[in-house]
Amino acid sequence: MNSDNKISEIGEIPEGWELVKLENVSSFANGKGHEQVISDDGEYIVVNSKFISSNGVVKKFSDKDLSPLMKGDITIVMSDIPNGKAIAKCFLVDVDNKYTLNQRIGSIKAQGVDNKYLYYVLNRNEYYLAFDNGVGQTNLRKDEVLACPIPLPPLHEQKKISQILTTVDEKLKMIDSQIALRQHQKKGLVQELIINGFGHTEFKISEIGNIPQSWNCKKINQISNVVRGGSPRPAGSPLLFNGSYLPWVTVSELTNNPSIYITKTKTSLTELGSKQTRILHPNTVVLANSGATLGVPKILKITAGANDGIAAFLELKAVSKYFLYYYLQSLTDYFRNQLAPGSGQPNLNTSLIGNLYIPIPPINEQDMITKILSSLDEKLRILQERQRQYQNLKTGLLQQLLAGKIRVNTHQEQSAVA
Repeated sequence: MNSDNKISEIGEIPEGWELVKLENVSSFANGKGHEQVISDDGEYIVVNSKFISSNGVVKKFSDKDLSPLMKGDITIVMSDIPNGKAIAKCFLVDVDNKYTLNQRIGSIKAQGVDNKYLYYVLNRNEYYLAFDNGVGQTNLRKDEVLACPIPLPPLHEQKKISQILTTVDEKLKMIDSQIALRQHQKKGLVQELIINGFGHTEFKISEIGNIPQSWNCKKINQISNVVRGGSPRPAGSPLLFNGSYLPWVTVSELTNNPSIYITKTKTSLTELGSKQTRILHPNTVVLANSGATLGVPKILKITAGANDGIAAFLELKAVSKYFLYYYLQSLTDYFRNQLAPGSGQPNLNTSLIGNLYIPIPPINEQDMITKILSSLDEKLRILQERQRQYQNLKTGLLQQLLAGKIRVNTHQEQSAVA
């Protein structure tokens, strides 16, 4: 134990800090159900579980009797949303009289403490997460929320801690905005280049609309052999899965990977498992064809087995792998919303994919198009790497600052966010 620390019920905290309960430093209120007062021109935006966990799913309310949240208030999710864990996620209100609460959200007003410091302590606090047993829906009661232990430095130290964390959050917000802008620009450019190319003045009607006169248009199954991966059975068998013989590509490997390439996988098959799957080779274009996140393409850089939620494009001719990749990427929304919609398990099959038409520019123009789009992807990758670095920085600072393992002063504040 550090000689300058003391033992508390949550472990060591520095001398000069207190350990209090949330009820000692705040007031609390519950939201209420008011779905009946939804209005397109309503005065308030409701703060619900989805709003907090999904960056703002907006519903407006017109009930004049609702108590609006005030700037600086903290909201906390007290009940999980379906199909997602948002319990104890907090939102710091940034403007006056804009938001109100639904019944699954609590409102916390800081009293005698720095509200931003309190927000960082409360957000996804381990005390709250302990109530989540992983079975069914987790619900927090008011008394459970207010019993949360709060490590409390002197007020000036609270302010410095929240200042550092706010600076990192503002940097992350700026990077998020830059990423969103780049993604929007890329989406528009993909649609423009993939269909219209460069500087063409003469066009012709094709199965996908107007395309340049010098281009062709064919079904995907005319320029590739569209096949589906295969999953060894029985699923989860230790004789087949979690081996070290052959990398194993699943839908999540595609949808959770920001790169255009698959260079590694989280798990591998055993040698026996490898005999019961489809083995794909480097430079193969693959597409997630099952589940809510279907429609995401990637390019393999490794030899790997693919499960049956993956489609692969073999024996490509007339188009480059990069042009096919970007064309498939331009269709992601179409795949999800029109070709394979549904509330159950949406699914694309090889016939649906193979019967889609693809524009075919001359190879030199394909190369020009994909070079521009690859350049945008590289800029996005750099931004996403910076985002990851700042997220890691924030995680480390939260652990160190809120436990008093780093004591803040002017020098530390400047260096921590440089």
